[in-house]
Amino acid sequence: PEELILNNSDRIPYCVPSCIFSCPKLIKVHISKCICKTVPTALEGFRTLRDLRLFQITFESPVQITLPKLAILCINRCWGVRWFNISCLRLKRLSFCDNDDLELSHYINCSELILARIWLLNGVVEHHRQNERISLTKLLSPWPSLEYLGLNGDYLKVTRDSFMGWYFS
Repeated sequence: PEELILNNSDRIPYCVPSCIFSCPKLIKVHISKCICKTVPTALEGFRTLRDLRLFQITFESPVQITLPKLAILCINRCWGVRWFNISCLRLKRLSFCDNDDLELSHYINCSELILARIWLLNGVVEHHRQNERISLTKLLSPWPSLEYLGLNGDYLKVTRDSFMGWYFS
């Protein structure tokens, strides 16, 4: 199969088996309300993946993945995002909404990005990091092809506050 859609409608998150991450022919993966406990540290199985959408996923261990063909990435309402290190230089659409961490450094070099949507949770304190600043100019300069940018008020507040000494990445 070329698609994997795992939509857990149960109240209890489903624990995703690690074998899912070794399917080399997948083009589209949509997973919701799951826990990824035993993900291999370096994933090699998703070389053809073009569309990855994660909703309410909990990452409990580090994941390093290179997705050379990925064009669409949605990471929404996920936890443990700091563990998810992804390289996807051909990314065209990025949705990064209501996660427990704001780690955009993995996506900053996506020069083909045409759409970016970045929303923070209401409590933005956990998004601040020591010795790092970002402004809209710094965020947008590596994205010359960007046609649409969606930011919520909490993100704009943190960006504004970064000029007043707040730090985050």
